[in-house]
Amino acid sequence: MIFIMTNVSYMRIALQEAKAAAEEGEIPVGAVIVHEGTVIARARNANRASHTDATSP
Repeated sequence: MIFIMTNVSYMRIALQEAKAAAEEGEIPVGAVIVHEGTVIARARNANRASHTDATSP
């Protein structure tokens, strides 16, 4: 059986990433990069986690 990914399938992956970002206290943004039908990258927002306060000692 061959499983063919569709745009809906890719969007679900992006939404999974966004949900994971939200659970980590981040703004819920997810992204997927697809090349010739294969997911080659997936990521989520990590803006708040990587932010450092320049005013803290």
